[in-house]
Amino acid sequence: MTFDFAGYLADGLRSLDWVTVDLWIAVTGLAGFLSLGDVRSIIAGQREPSEKEYDVLALALNEAFMDRGRDHPMNYWDELPRV
Repeated sequence: MTFDFAGYLADGLRSLDWVTVDLWIAVTGLAGFLSLGDVRSIIAGQREPSEKEYDVLALALNEAFMDRGRDHPMNYWDELPRV
């Protein structure tokens, strides 16, 4: 799949005024299987996430958006554009 995971997730971080460690803390609270290094590598575009990794990152962002009264703007893996 050719998709800019890093750019898409970084846009979500910026929209929340979060940094990578904020996302890692949120992910740890949901699933706890990604290290801070994993999250940093994905956000930096150094590696692509697996489907499971991506979905938990998107879920963590969407939970934060919903806590702020916004819907869930981050698409999940099955909703991403296919190219």
